[in-house]
Amino acid sequence: MPARLGALAGVAAVLVASVGRAGEADPAAGRAFAMQACAGCHVVGLNQPSAPWRQPPGPSFFDVAKEPQASAGWLANYLSRTHPGGDDSYPPLTAAQASDIATYITELRRRR
Repeated sequence: MPARLGALAGVAAVLVASVGRAGEADPAAGRAFAMQACAGCHVVGLNQPSAPWRQPPGPSFFDVAKEPQASAGWLANYLSRTHPGGDDSYPPLTAAQASDIATYITELRRRR
């Protein structure tokens, strides 16, 4: 019985740790998603495979990162809503995707 309780405690610890990580934003996932979903309208990052097809393009993520109000929370909130004007090409985002992209953008500020 004690061995079984120890095994259950180990499984519970792994589950609790994974739940904690699941809530954290992942800038690498944000970059990868943005390269797929956002690069048609924005310069997302260095080594972007192609230029945005939208002309004129939306603001580059580098320019967005320079904005004083561009905290990860502010950006995630903004990204969770549609663009002003109701641009139909703006993809709907989950809260996790918005948070990942926002964290990636704020990381761009730190790199420069």
